[in-house]
Amino acid sequence: MSNILSILHTHLIVVLAFCAVFLITVAMPGILTTGYIGNYRRKKLMQMEQMHKNLFVSGHSAKQQRAWLEWGCVLVALVCLFLTGSVLVSLLVVLLLWQIPDGIYWYLAKNRREQFDEQLPVALDQLTSATRAGKSLSQAISDVSAYAPHPVSQELGQIANDQRLGIDLTTALKSARDRVNSKSFNLIVTAMLVNIDLGGNLPQAMEVMSGSLKEIWRLDQKLHTASAEGRKGGTILCVMPIVILMIVLVMQPELISILFSSVIGYLVLFLAVSLYFMGLFWMYRILQVDI
Repeated sequence: MSNILSILHTHLIVVLAFCAVFLITVAMPGILTTGYIGNYRRKKLMQMEQMHKNLFVSGHSAKQQRAWLEWGCVLVALVCLFLTGSVLVSLLVVLLLWQIPDGIYWYLAKNRREQFDEQLPVALDQLTSATRAGKSLSQAISDVSAYAPHPVSQELGQIANDQRLGIDLTTALKSARDRVNSKSFNLIVTAMLVNIDLGGNLPQAMEVMSGSLKEIWRLDQKLHTASAEGRKGGTILCVMPIVILMIVLVMQPELISILFSSVIGYLVLFLAVSLYFMGLFWMYRILQVDI
């Protein structure tokens, strides 16, 4: 009798487990598309789409990238849970992995903005020459976009394409200003908008701004060269904690295991990681000089 009850109990557990997995699988699409999780995923997708638009990314869409990111986080979480047996470590690794696309976007946007600011005075000189030759501002932007260097050509080309689609020049310029997010370009767009609304000698104004931007770029390069030693020292300080951690893992791994064996160890690890990233951010802010 006890054997029969044991068999029935085992079969009941298997059936209930199957039903639970089946119900979770059926309910998963609804859980991921509604409520707080659904709103967060939609917000994340909109941010990715906006970054793809701002950086003129081609190839994989933002929806495909989000799918790769989500499935990658799930796979990494399972691997970390299998290797470490710690849910907290798995969550921390997934949280770090989840922030990697934002860091890549920030780095690409920063480099693109620096290239744009460097090439902007030359493009401004070309716009000045075109407007002095008798062309309108719209025609000058369309002409310069054909042979300007990347990424200035992309932004000017987008302004020209917006006008071909029926968008007025004022709206196209404001969209480009928000997309580029550059102080220098913001100044130039403001001058163009004032000229469109009130009139004035636009070629002369652009010539003065071109000279000012060239002088600002020269000072920025001078400061960049002067701070090269400090940036090199900052790089060494950033790498040294990781090198020391790798040495300890190889020579005395039992010291690292103490951090994952108690609540105090987790607190010490969290404090160390927090101070490390705070130091990186502080060092980055010190080395950034705003002209």
